[in-house]
Amino acid sequence: MTRVAFLIRSLGLGGAERQLVELVKGLDKNHYDVCVFTFYPGGALEAELSGQRGVRIECLEKSGRWDTASFLKRLIERMRDLKPHIIHGYLPVANELALLAGRMCGARVIWGIRAADVANEKYDWTWDALQDCAAFLSRYPDRIICNSHAGREHCVSLGYSPARMHVISNGIDTNRFRMDAEIRARTRQQLGVSETELLVGRVGRQDPMKDWECFLRAFGAVSSKQPVRALCVTNSNAAALDACNALAAELGITERLIWVTDTSEMVSHYNAMDVNVSSSRFGEGFPNVLAEAMACGVPCAATDVGDSAFILGDTGRVVPREDPAALAVAIEAVLGMRSTQLSEKVRHRIESNFSVARMVQQTSTVFDTVLGAPA
Repeated sequence: MTRVAFLIRSLGLGGAERQLVELVKGLDKNHYDVCVFTFYPGGALEAELSGQRGVRIECLEKSGRWDTASFLKRLIERMRDLKPHIIHGYLPVANELALLAGRMCGARVIWGIRAADVANEKYDWTWDALQDCAAFLSRYPDRIICNSHAGREHCVSLGYSPARMHVISNGIDTNRFRMDAEIRARTRQQLGVSETELLVGRVGRQDPMKDWECFLRAFGAVSSKQPVRALCVTNSNAAALDACNALAAELGITERLIWVTDTSEMVSHYNAMDVNVSSSRFGEGFPNVLAEAMACGVPCAATDVGDSAFILGDTGRVVPREDPAALAVAIEAVLGMRSTQLSEKVRHRIESNFSVARMVQQTSTVFDTVLGAPA
């Protein structure tokens, strides 16, 4: 059995967390013995792994941002007890700690890169410092898995070694994310949206990278020409939501917006939409919200960030970032393209190119390669 330890901050709702869960669930438990280590306890996705054969979840009980010495001690002790063959980090901090733990217990180390082209100036000094540290240390992990071609290119531009890097696109559970007319009708009724109304969707947390301002301005331009409404699925960041609502009032679109902070019913939300929009301006590697919506048969309009264009192919519209006017034109174009044939086409693209099975198989190949390479 190959013992694999995954290291991640938490199993809360998020794109990286979802992908880790899908990978762990899909790995062959006759070949891999898996332990997922989290910094912090709980998390909405933890229940999906609990009770899985060949999978354990252990929390390292980090008490806060500055709990370092005792946390590192627990991490090293547990890795030495487990003696994993591979330690796979997910996201910054977890990657660097995976490298430290791997060197202390003799394990091979794999980093997981999930972002691209992050604008460091939008965050505090710690993020900038982490980026510099990661670039310096990137020569030491045995392999680096990026979930996007854009992420790989960005890392190479920072000085990462291309020879150590693999691109493995995210995998979408198309059994879960699927077209369902009954779910669509029920959800739209709950939202107070008639079947004849056009509903534009935007899914994303309140974060500078998501550029909600661009979306709201683009939607405002679309709504000035035709009767559309917007389903805005986001997290409950009060200050950011207040800013969005202030802009919506300025644009005169307040009554057309439906704000939802429950992200546990994403299949329902996607099915309710007529078009899904990603307005991000940086940071995205593989935007799950595009691929998940497409698996539900929803065509998309997106800004040209990360692998958005690669995901959409010829099924949607991609425009330059931070250009609300161009995004409005793209939304109108996709609304005009709607058809049963297009819904089937966008779903088929996800089934053919971004399945969970493909992600698991490609990751397993990297694991086997790492273990078969000279130390």
